[in-house]
This record gives sequence, structure tokens and C-alpha cells, in this order.
Amino acid sequence: MYNNGVLLLRENDNNMKNILSIIFGKKYIGIWLAILFYILFSMVTSIYRYRVDGTVWFLVNSLQRLLFGLIELMLFMKYFQKKDWKEVLNFKGYKKGLLAGSGIILFIIYFVILYITGVSGIVGLTFPLAFSQLFCQQITTGFFEEITYRGFILEGYFYHEKQKVSTRLIYTLVSFLLFGSGHLMNCTSWSDGVFRMVTTGIIGMSFTAIYLYSHNLLIAMILHFIFDIPANLIIYANWSNTVIKVFLDDIFYGMYIIIGITSLIFIIKAGNNSNCQQEAASIS
Repeated sequence: MYNNGVLLLRENDNNMKNILSIIFGKKYIGIWLAILFYILFSMVTSIYRYRVDGTVWFLVNSLQRLLFGLIELMLFMKYFQKKDWKEVLNFKGYKKGLLAGSGIILFIIYFVILYITGVSGIVGLTFPLAFSQLFCQQITTGFFEEITYRGFILEGYFYHEKQKVSTRLIYTLVSFLLFGSGHLMNCTSWSDGVFRMVTTGIIGMSFTAIYLYSHNLLIAMILHFIFDIPANLIIYANWSNTVIKVFLDDIFYGMYIIIGITSLIFIIKAGNNSNCQQEAASIS
């Protein structure tokens, strides 16, 4: 009777260890790290959120994003056994990355045409603001957010022996929800929060498609940075209601549909990517 009890305890202990090894193994550890850094980042931001503003705010926030990104990059290399940062940030598979990011590239082109045809002037944007907000904050945002919401979350997918569509969609959903949640800080209502999560999540899907299809994080970072510049410049623009501008306004939300569909296509096709399959086989 005593021996049976001991054996049962050992069996339960082994089962618990197996469960923990799965939950915190390479397939899913990145998700937990993304959640941890999302919480830590929000806590640190809350310390100075209402204490500084303007150029100082953007510079401090940029420094925070850079430091968090560097720490995450080191942890990423450690947990996923990368020899150096060049294994994480490089141009390998960049053509596939750009192809998978065609939706966000199209949105960037949309913004360029919108500014050229609809902006009559830029108001209130000083050089310090342009440098701190449009350059420093956006380049560090691309660096930090792509490691957090794409690198950490999605890297585990490549450790699955069978790269199923359903598996990619689950990882995509996790990235969608966490990336959307990370942009709820200034929302004032539930409806505003849902809207922000959905629209931001769809933008994030484009970067997810890039990483799953090409396994290239640097292209996602670069396109994220480029997209964020016109997206943040919009608050300083003085608009004229030209025919083209009115037309572009009418199709604005249609761009999100295009991005969502385009990204989903490449996420589904990612399993047929021979380069990523070879990488998955080498690290699994």
C-alpha cells in the first residue's frame, strides 16, 4: 500500500514535470516572456507617464524601448540558442519578407499618396519633436515591439515538427491579442479599446506574416518603423479636401481588410516555405 502511494506520487510528479516542460519549453516560453515584458513595460511607463511630456517624454520613452529591446534580444538569443545577434537580425530571406509584407507596404504607399494629395501644411511639428517622436520613438518601437510580439511569441512555432495551419493561426491569434492589448493605454472606453485592439492587431498581422513566412525579424522591424512615421505624423497635418484625399478617406478602413486578407494568405502559405521548413528541422 505504501509502495503504491509512493509510485503514484512519483508518477504525478513526473506528469507535472512533463506539463511544465511543455508549457515553459521552447515552443511556448516566448509567449510567457512577451507577457512578462508587456507587464513590466507598462509598469515602468506608468512611473513617468504624467510627469513629463513633449520632447522629453518621447526621448525617455525611446530610451525605455531601446533598453527593453536590448534586454529581450539577449534573452531571445539565450533561450533560443542563437550564437550572436546577427542570427536574429539579418537580411536572410528578405525577399520573402517583403512579399509577405505587401499589405503593410501597400498601406505605406497609401499614406504617401494621402500626404502628397491632401496635406496643405504641417502645424506644430518642431525639429525636436520630429526627431524625438517620429525618429527616435518609432525606430525603437519597431525594434522593441517586433522582438516582443513577433520574435518571442512566434519563434516557438519553428520548434513544432509538424507546421500545421492551425498551429500558425493559434500563434497569430496570440500575437494579435497581445499586440492589440499593448496599445490600449490611452483608450477611454470599451468601444475605443475594442476598435484600437482590432485595428492595431490587423497591422500586427502583417508583421506576423513576414516572420512566419520568411523567419526574418529585421524586415518586420524596418517596415514597422517606416509605417509608424506617417501614422504618427497625421496629428500634425493640415488637410485639404481634394478629390483624391476624399476618395482615400472613403477607402481607409478597406485598407485594413486588404492587410488582413493579404497577411492571412501568407500565414497560411508559410507552411509551404521550404527555407523555414529546413530551419525548423534543424532546430527541433
